[in-house]
Amino acid sequence: MKMCGAKSLCAFYPLLSLVLVLPGVAISQSGITANENYDPHIRHRSLVGPVDGNVAFGDRTDFSSGATSFYVTVLSVPGNNELEVALRYKYVRNRDFLQNTAASTWERDDPYITGDFSKRAGWVLGNGSVPTTSRTTSRCSMPTGYATPPVLPSDNDRPAEYYPHEYWSGYRLVLPRGQGALVNPLANAPAPPDVPSLGGPYKWATNDGWFFSCIPLKNGVGEGFLAHSPDGSKYFFDDYRLGPELAPIDKLNGFGQDVTFQRQEIRIYASRIEDRFGNHVEGLSGSDGRVINVTASGAVVQASSSGRQWSVSIGNPFVVTYPDGSQWKLQSNWQIFPTQYPYGGPGQFCSATNPPVSAAGNGTITVTLPSGAIGTFSFTPVLRGYSYVPLRCMNPEGMNPPYVVDPSRVTEISLTRKSVSGPGLGSYWSQITYGPPNDCYAAGYQPATCTASSPTTVATTVTRSDGTSTLYTYGNRYRVNQGLLLRQEERQGSSQTLSVETREWRVFDGIGVSSLGQYSQAGSLGSVMRPALSKRVLNQQGRIFTWQVATDCGSNSASPCFDLHARPTKIVRSSQPAP
Repeated sequence: MKMCGAKSLCAFYPLLSLVLVLPGVAISQSGITANENYDPHIRHRSLVGPVDGNVAFGDRTDFSSGATSFYVTVLSVPGNNELEVALRYKYVRNRDFLQNTAASTWERDDPYITGDFSKRAGWVLGNGSVPTTSRTTSRCSMPTGYATPPVLPSDNDRPAEYYPHEYWSGYRLVLPRGQGALVNPLANAPAPPDVPSLGGPYKWATNDGWFFSCIPLKNGVGEGFLAHSPDGSKYFFDDYRLGPELAPIDKLNGFGQDVTFQRQEIRIYASRIEDRFGNHVEGLSGSDGRVINVTASGAVVQASSSGRQWSVSIGNPFVVTYPDGSQWKLQSNWQIFPTQYPYGGPGQFCSATNPPVSAAGNGTITVTLPSGAIGTFSFTPVLRGYSYVPLRCMNPEGMNPPYVVDPSRVTEISLTRKSVSGPGLGSYWSQITYGPPNDCYAAGYQPATCTASSPTTVATTVTRSDGTSTLYTYGNRYRVNQGLLLRQEERQGSSQTLSVETREWRVFDGIGVSSLGQYSQAGSLGSVMRPALSKRVLNQQGRIFTWQVATDCGSNSASPCFDLHARPTKIVRSSQPAP
């Protein structure tokens, strides 16, 4: 079982982490209102990276939220450089789960840059309500200095306009195995001190050190992005493709008419990846001669390399058949449904006391390995929360009630149990329980619900069949420590503590500026700031081990020793007997 690393940019797709926030105004059976579009609030914290080496079942879990994702590498061809030539798949949460029957879908796990845009206008930028002729596909260089899509008319020809904050939530970099980050514009912002000295000019950047210059598209009209990664590799994002069609946004105009806005996710894939030595990979071919040949017929993909053949059946179940005839299989069964449709949606009239939308039911995923081992994963809706969230409201045009910009609570589909069984194996299980959401609002549109005694942490407990357990304590204070692992306690039985590790963090400003649509992100500190571990203390077996970043750098004797990339430059390690 895996958990999200405490500094992980759990930035993009919340795989199998479902937002179950339901209609604010009953307008249309096929669309959602802007306040229901809670996908941006959790997707950036729900992509989780690996922590340990247990990758057989492909699962990775963030114990802060319970979000779990599944990845499988069908085949990977080794070569004489570090670039991967690999056919990978991932199980992606259906972002419009409540409007569709399928909870998740399978897709290739390849790098791309993505955003949500108008289905009619596509990926264009523009300042305000600009006419069609003034919209630009210079989506990287931003010639007007404006980094958002334009204000657009409704799609059913009734009088109304849709603003970027209603349908767009910024650019996102999506990388294999759940990594990625929000991409911030550098326009109208001071030049980052850590911008690369070569290449450019750089127009965009992520908080973890990716910088982007502009290139023309190979497939499509307008500009793509040349990404410069922290390890010196270049990613040529120049392959424009349509992603999933999203649920339309609905609202009422000033005449009380239902007006609709059709949305489309649009992606620009990397057609070429090049390392700092000039080696490159294009698709499934490497400059060193490695190649994977792929053919598709319906939902069956055949892949071959070096005279051997693999088969992938994309469906439910999802089945990978290896050259020796053995199989890796994932079967899912979702029975989760909403149970509450409060009129006005979350924050009716921007009320902090409006009841949260809830859901009921359960889901199960079963993964069978070639060895016969079976992993069974159980999911249920869990309410998670944030404290000291500013109670800010959005007042849409027309006959629509205001709604809360950043919710203090979200319902997540969280992993609650994992079990492993099979030939030659005993029965092993882990039970995951989540503490109360501990949410509250700071003063804003209405008086604060937070008090001096309001908690700023949430807890998760993992209990195992061997009698051990782990208690995780995460921060949940808005833009201070939300999602950061603060304490981890290992126990034997109900009373014996084996070890306790505490962590302290320093939070740096983000790189660039958060553009409209990216600012309101209650769910992910790493999407807008740069958290860096500054101290770790482990109390185990009668000794205390301390790792910390020194604080004697610079002109100020109390200046912490971090470089411009928020990396420690001086570390002090020590140990002593426990008192």
